[in-house]
Amino acid sequence: MVPYAIDQDPYFRLARGVADKMHLIKPYSIMCQFMPPLTGTQGKMSSSTAVPSSIFLTDDDATVRQKILTYAFSGGGGDGSMEDHRKYGGNTDVDISYQYLRYFWDDDAKLEEVGAAFRKGEMSCSQMKELLIKTLCDYIAEHKRRRALVTDEVLKEFLAKKPIELYTRPVTVSTTPEEQELYNALDEMHIEHHTKYHKPITNADQARELMITLDGELVKTLLLKGDNKWFVIVAHMDTSVDMKILRKELSQKKLRFADAAMAQELLKCPRCGTSIFGLMHVPKEQIPTVSVLIDKNLPESGDLCFYPFRMDATCLISHKDMVTFIAKYGIQTADL
Repeated sequence: MVPYAIDQDPYFRLARGVADKMHLIKPYSIMCQFMPPLTGTQGKMSSSTAVPSSIFLTDDDATVRQKILTYAFSGGGGDGSMEDHRKYGGNTDVDISYQYLRYFWDDDAKLEEVGAAFRKGEMSCSQMKELLIKTLCDYIAEHKRRRALVTDEVLKEFLAKKPIELYTRPVTVSTTPEEQELYNALDEMHIEHHTKYHKPITNADQARELMITLDGELVKTLLLKGDNKWFVIVAHMDTSVDMKILRKELSQKKLRFADAAMAQELLKCPRCGTSIFGLMHVPKEQIPTVSVLIDKNLPESGDLCFYPFRMDATCLISHKDMVTFIAKYGIQTADL
């Protein structure tokens, strides 16, 4: 639950608008009324007014009593005399003491009983104020008691950064044969994995938006064709690949990005979906011609995200398990 002022509402409406696209549950807002100042029902309670018309949680009982008796607007009937009040009855719509009790009393029947007595003139303005004084003093006393229990250790734990789980709306999908083959292979290697499904990703901007909903690091997997070798690059999304420098470091006369047909032929990966998992499909006779270059900027803690032979899903495995997966198929690795 996140408290926010009404001027922040457009941001929550924006979040509701994009939640479906990100497969997230829409945030919901509970609108609450402002408590009016003691001086009347118009406006809101504020500490910036010239008249001390606000009740603070640090006020003592005497201060609360003094403020209410002095500044709380009364809804007494007639000219304000007790005689007129008994004759005409009070107005609970403008009586601040009654309006405040609406915020603090959970018993609607009791509130209606008090309100009816005030409207009939059976309960005086001072009696209504006394009810509010006791209610507020009890409330503030309990708040002070709880506040005293907040130690420096409790405060430190409350303010500490904690992982946030973004609850995603369940997406019902059918596992493809290629995907199931991958999961079976991961299970056989005792590699922990989990997959999240989403709308198809076709560009880097969509991938970055997806990262908000994932618990792992999104990586880019590139397939390069050299003279007589293939190079699979696993890199951080922000890592740039300089082909001229890389060609020299790899001692290749020619080095270019493989097209979709090449990726499909070597790795059995879909268009725009080159993945490290495609190494399981490299023909045995071509294994010596394939190398994997792993970006040194990739975090070794946490999970890495790869496409499981489909663009509408992301499979998460650890950095260590990625290396294990590559080694399983006899592919050589090097740092990028």
